[in-house]
Amino acid sequence: MTLQRTSLFLIAVGVFAIANAQPSHSQTVKVTQLGSHDNEFCALDRAMITEDADGTRMLYDAGRTVRGPDDPRLGNINAVLLTHVHGDHLGDVIQPSANAGECGKPDFSVKATPKSNTVDIVVAKKAQLLVGSEMASFLAKKIGAAGGQPSQAMVVRFGASRKVGGVTVTTVPAVHSNGLADGFLEGDFAKQIADNGVTISLGPATGYVLKFQMA
Repeated sequence: MTLQRTSLFLIAVGVFAIANAQPSHSQTVKVTQLGSHDNEFCALDRAMITEDADGTRMLYDAGRTVRGPDDPRLGNINAVLLTHVHGDHLGDVIQPSANAGECGKPDFSVKATPKSNTVDIVVAKKAQLLVGSEMASFLAKKIGAAGGQPSQAMVVRFGASRKVGGVTVTTVPAVHSNGLADGFLEGDFAKQIADNGVTISLGPATGYVLKFQMA
């Protein structure tokens, strides 16, 4: 999907909206869905890429349908945005190949835990990971253990902004649960969490407002 040049893009938990804040120009912002099946919009599709006219590319919720960091649809990624840590957004499993399974029941047979698909992509692409809550400290540890720099995980506190290339990213709280499945945990602690039937919450979910600058 290619959008006529606009300057404000709002992403929350699975919801986005576009608002025009500048006069229309010939430049465009591209929004590309990264679903499980070509030419389909399937129930478990979460991921999308926004690309500013200046080339800044941001991946939103890698989830299960981005087939790891080597997925040819990714290309260069400057920043990754993560709304919350549920497996279908953080990425607990991924497809082995394009169009594997059916749209209503994709084949997600490749395990991505305990690191996550998101962490693998952030490390491989040397991208920033922007979140608005306590998710950052947990994911910084994962990124460091996977060979990246913990500093790649950045907290952008709700209402604050950070600029990546020509795009200004502002975070807002989103109303959604944010519990971490025990499959992303390791060692005795993971077993204790599972045995007690509890879920760790990593703070409020995050929504994003993206403001695109003129290239």
